[in-house]
Amino acid sequence: MQKSLLKIVVVVFCCAFCFFAGMFVGPNGSNLKSKMKGWRYTASLAQKLYDQWDKDALFFESGGGTLSQFVQNNGTFILYNWASWCPHCKKINSDLQKLQNAAVPTIALTFDTDWDSYRLYREKNALFWRDLVHKTTTGENQFVIRENEFDVPLIPSVWIVQDGKIKKIFVGESGVPKLFSYLEKSNLLKN
Repeated sequence: MQKSLLKIVVVVFCCAFCFFAGMFVGPNGSNLKSKMKGWRYTASLAQKLYDQWDKDALFFESGGGTLSQFVQNNGTFILYNWASWCPHCKKINSDLQKLQNAAVPTIALTFDTDWDSYRLYREKNALFWRDLVHKTTTGENQFVIRENEFDVPLIPSVWIVQDGKIKKIFVGESGVPKLFSYLEKSNLLKN
């Protein structure tokens, strides 16, 4: 009986260890230090990241145009950081479809890795937002790299950008109700 209980405790400990280790060491070899800053994921951290991005190098996957051009034409907008492979993103994407009723545009930065999976997911779920990608020197679209290049610590996350400043961020599944509450209070949802 005691040996069985000990085996269960060891298995549970190993599973928990692997889960938490997987959160800190991603498939791209990211390190613990860069992930830890995600635990203090604030609007000021998002602002530092956003300020470092080359907004002229980010193009909309469909319809062209750069993030820089978009920012010039839209004082306030919603920026969704996501990927089709992210299980938490998948859980909130149907809720985020309600952002079609936002009084400001919604765009997204996708951290996908496979074009076929990405396109199939977008088509199957009829997502309304436009995704930003990089263009190669030969003019082909390529996905942006989340870690090291853009350093967005946690996805899904939704940023409210106003006049070039990150006003609020909402992270994960628990952030969705807070996002909609904020949008309603700020009169950023259409009736």
